[in-house]
Amino acid sequence: MRRVSLSLVGILAFSVILNAQLSARVQSDTIRNDSFICLIERIQLFENDIQLTERGIVKCHDRNDRLIWSYSTDLAGDTDGTFLSYYMNGMIREYRMYNKGMRCGDYYELYDNGNIKCMGQYTPCKDDIVMRCDSLVQMNPATLAREVTIRCRPISKPVGTWLFVSIIGEIYTRDFGAVSTKKNLNR
Repeated sequence: MRRVSLSLVGILAFSVILNAQLSARVQSDTIRNDSFICLIERIQLFENDIQLTERGIVKCHDRNDRLIWSYSTDLAGDTDGTFLSYYMNGMIREYRMYNKGMRCGDYYELYDNGNIKCMGQYTPCKDDIVMRCDSLVQMNPATLAREVTIRCRPISKPVGTWLFVSIIGEIYTRDFGAVSTKKNLNR
């Protein structure tokens, strides 16, 4: 939070030079259940009372205050940027990248000792676009009619050669569209 505040102060100071009226608003929410607590911070940046951007930062902890996962969101609430999940010992379990809700770039899954379990890459579909559509049904209180909102967005696919390592050191690769191969590190 301190890093965000300092960067916003820097932006606000720079706006004085540009004669722009920049302001920032930070709002925090908490989601709780029996297993975890999530702190959601929304940072809104305005110029002359017009909203420029909004980012969300989500950090979830278990009952013992251990970090379970963290990620950032864009204005639409989609995951945008780095997503990290953690083991109970604090080691990273999974590293993923998102762009506007779509997985893209590097993907890593690790064992609780820090060794690689799986690694590969995602890229947004370009040639044959695959869409994922979510529907939301709500009751309009004024007309008592059901309203359906459908939101469609492209999804990404794994690409290239993925590496999978068993706990005993066997390496499996999968080239998407090709046959898997198996090697043993202990030889």
